[in-house]
Amino acid sequence: MEMTAEELNHLEYQRTDLSVHIPPECDLIHEYLEDATLVGNKVLEVGPGNGRTVTYLLEQGLTVDVLDHSQEVLDALVTNLVKYQVPSDSLKITKADIVTAELGESVYSLVSVSHVLHFLHFNAIPVVLSKIKQALALGGILFFRGHSSNDPHAPEVGDYVKHFFSQEDFRWFEENGFKRLYFSEVRCRSSVRSARFRSSAEGFPEDFDYYLEGEQVHFDAVFRRDR
Repeated sequence: MEMTAEELNHLEYQRTDLSVHIPPECDLIHEYLEDATLVGNKVLEVGPGNGRTVTYLLEQGLTVDVLDHSQEVLDALVTNLVKYQVPSDSLKITKADIVTAELGESVYSLVSVSHVLHFLHFNAIPVVLSKIKQALALGGILFFRGHSSNDPHAPEVGDYVKHFFSQEDFRWFEENGFKRLYFSEVRCRSSVRSARFRSSAEGFPEDFDYYLEGEQVHFDAVFRRDR
């Protein structure tokens, strides 16, 4: 039986090891976390994915809000937190679409949005970013990760199923009150499953080898809200 990309993601989240002290996904957040906590201790994770970023943030003693449109993802997150006995008294989980969710104004000192915006239609991305900016306190930190147009699996035309970002897309941040603190195009290995589904949500053959690896190219960026 074929599985969708979303179903495979859920399977991957359920296999997550939350015991890593500072998981690779959090290296940049860890580097800039002190800057963020200068303006507060409440953070927002949009799309918790495998839960390792949420776990890291909770272990820093922060108040964490989590937002995702998928109940299956949120259920997997809760299961993992219980499995690894991660204290979650300061965690709030909300099932909502980032496009329509109300985030409030100047609420957060840090917002993490990793591998989320490429699922949105191109025209919705600046709308969501404006909402995130409003939710960040002045001086707050935004961590962004998204697929690069230099990814070998990027489609030649179109902005969906997934949007692949170019360097030109990041001009929006400087033009809208953010200061760029870090920016890098990163090449790394990924599962073939991930590679195939970055540009298509189609199914795959049953003899698919989950553990084969391909190449992924993404942008890592850290911004501070300056105005």
